[in-house]
Formats: sequence, C-alpha cells, structure tokens
Amino acid sequence: MQTLPKCGRLARTISGLKLEAHGVAAVIRHEEREDIKIHAREPANWYVDDEGTICQRNAGDALRSAIERSSVKNAEGSVVDSIYIKGDLAVVDGEVFVNGHKVLAEQVAEPGNQVRQEPDKLYLLVPEAFRGGLAITISAGASVDIDTWNGGDISLTASAGSTVCIGPLADLNSFVLNGQGLGKVEIESIRTQSLRVSKQGVGDLNIGPVVTDSFELIQTGMGKTKIAGVLAQTGVLTQRGSGKVDIGELSAETFHLTQSGGSNMRIGDTETQSFAAEKEGGCNLSITKLVTDSLQVSQVGLGDTSIDSGSAQSGSARTEGAGSIILRGRFDNISKRSSGIGRVEIQEPA
Repeated sequence: MQTLPKCGRLARTISGLKLEAHGVAAVIRHEEREDIKIHAREPANWYVDDEGTICQRNAGDALRSAIERSSVKNAEGSVVDSIYIKGDLAVVDGEVFVNGHKVLAEQVAEPGNQVRQEPDKLYLLVPEAFRGGLAITISAGASVDIDTWNGGDISLTASAGSTVCIGPLADLNSFVLNGQGLGKVEIESIRTQSLRVSKQGVGDLNIGPVVTDSFELIQTGMGKTKIAGVLAQTGVLTQRGSGKVDIGELSAETFHLTQSGGSNMRIGDTETQSFAAEKEGGCNLSITKLVTDSLQVSQVGLGDTSIDSGSAQSGSARTEGAGSIILRGRFDNISKRSSGIGRVEIQEPA
C-alpha cells in the first residue's frame, strides 16, 4: 500500500460502509485486523462518522475536474469561450448542478488555466471477517478498486465516466448497480440472493459467473454488457437502444427478455423451464442452444431470432414485418404465425 496519512477509524461492528467520492481513486482491501482504517492523500478533504459514512467535505471542489473551460479563435478571428462538462448536467431554478451537486461560478476555471492537480486517493483497510454492507456513489471520472467482498448488501451508483474493478463477491443478500455514462465496470464473480443491474448510455460491463435467486438486467443506450454465465431461479432482461449483451451460458427456471431498437443479444447454451422473448425494431437475438419446456417468441420489425440447436415441448413463434425466426432442433407443438416478408421456420435434424 502506498503510504497515505490516516483520516479515520471505524469499529468492525458497524452495519456497513457508505462511500461517496467524486473524481478520486478509491481502493478497498481486506486483511486480518480488528477495525476499519481509512487513509487519504488529503485527509482534511474527508469526513468520516461513526456510522460508517465516508464522504468529501466539499464535493463541489472535487467536481472541478469535471468542468473544463477553454478559449479559441474562430474563423473570423474572434475569441470564443467554451465550457465542457464531463458529467450529468442539470439546471434547476437557474442553478447549475453537475452529478447532483451545485456548481458555483468560481468553480469554472479561468480561460487558459490548464493546471491539473493529482486526484485525491482514498484507501480503506477492512477486516477479513467483516460482513456488513457496502454502498458506493461515484462520479466525475472516479475509480474504485475492491479486492473482494463477502456478506451484506452491495449498492453501487456510478456515472460520468467512472470505472470499477471488483474481485469475487460472495454470500451477498443483494447486489444493485445503477450506472449512467459509465467508463468500465469489471467484476470477477457474483454470488447473491438477488441481482439488479440498470445501465444507461455508454460504458462496458464485464461480469464473470453469476449465481443468484433473482436476476434482472436493464440496459438502455449504446453500452455493452458481457456476463460469463447466469445461474438463477428467475431472470428478466430488458435491452433498449443499440447496445450489445452477451451471456456465455444461462440456466433458470423462468427467463423473460424484452428487446427493442437496434440492439444485439447473444446467449450461449441455455436451459429453462420457460423462455419468453418479446422483440421490436431492428434488434437481433441469437441463442447457441436452448432446452426448455415452453418457448414463446414474439417479434415486430426487421430483427431476426435464431436458435442454432435445442428443443421445446410447446409454445409459439410469431413475427410481423421483415424479421425471421429460425429454430433448429426438435421444437414440438410450436404454433407458427408470420405476417409480412419475415418467416417462421423450424429445421428439424435429419
């Protein structure tokens, strides 16, 4: 660990940690110890209370890195000032907020000021036996690096180009990720009772194997999501926009997906009791192998659905528009309906 000044200690008996950080690098590591110790490059910038809250004393100052101002000459030789906001911008009653924090006039750098201070760094040392929860809110290009976490509830809210790297997550009660304009999120593996991920805009999400009772993924925009595998009792996947979703393999009692826009989705070997897909627009769905009792596919528009191999005992396949549904394998008692130039075709093995 880089030697950083200490800025707080917390008892291991607290129910959980709540971290809010903007434009900084945060690192969480576990070791054999009796309390939680917090270090920071600038300890005076941080507030730590006995309940486990860790936040910047003046979050507005941290957002300066999200505001850039520059002056250039246009073709006529006039000087034009421009301001670039790297974050979520909102105007409420004439006041400007970036990433939910009010921006003061003096926070906008003067023209020509290109000084870039080294971002603050926060370092948390947590007992290996700690089983409390973890709630993190980051923005303005912040980064979080967590070695591992066991037990409790994890909630992660990230925006404005933030990046996250997490090792194995195990024995969680719940895992919740809300991302808007992410940079990149990588998680080695997740074992939890419930998982809910909501992504908007750009950004990449890469997750290893997921084991959960309840799985829910909502992706909107141009982002990419890749999950090595999902083992769940129930699963819901909603994809809107032009992004991509790739799931290596899937096993669930019931799984329902909704797809719209120009998105692309690929799922590897899949085993369920009930599988349903509702599609609209130019989106494409490809499944390597599907084994299910009940299959329901309904699509409208240009997108195609293809299942390369598998079987189903009953169900329906309906397409309206130019998109086609191609099922290869033993799909018995499947009612077929097509209107438009698209087709529904079942190709049985020889």
